[in-house]
Amino acid sequence: MLAAALLSASFAQAQLGVGQFSSVRGGFFFPTNGGSKTGFAFGVDSRFVGLKIPVLGVGTSIEGSIDYVSAGSNHNIPVLIGARVGAGQTSFGVGAGVGFSHVGNGDSVDYNMAFSVRQGLSTGPLPLYLEGRYYYSSRASVRGFAVMVGLRF
Repeated sequence: MLAAALLSASFAQAQLGVGQFSSVRGGFFFPTNGGSKTGFAFGVDSRFVGLKIPVLGVGTSIEGSIDYVSAGSNHNIPVLIGARVGAGQTSFGVGAGVGFSHVGNGDSVDYNMAFSVRQGLSTGPLPLYLEGRYYYSSRASVRGFAVMVGLRF
């Protein structure tokens, strides 16, 4: 009974925010296919809808992101819709969508299924954060890990 009262009180204090969060980030991309060398990654996020529950100290949001990952002659632009959950200075997120890739030296660009799993760590009062992401693509040549530094505004 007490738990139900606390939970309903926390949802009553929940704060809904729309379009209040954007970030830009960049860093290194480490492909997992073994054939490409270390490359780079950068991207932007924008929050569509966010919900904070102060009593629980948790925030969630639905976000969109566009990234560019490149290693050698392999490039991918994943366009994702995802969810993020954060508590304190740590956040976790997942996203799914479509990627536009260019592999090798050819002129063709194709699309593929793209997924992202991430963990972020904020630096406290500063708008900087460190983020690790795994980019999955249905094209094996553009899968890999990225370590990035970002700026929230």
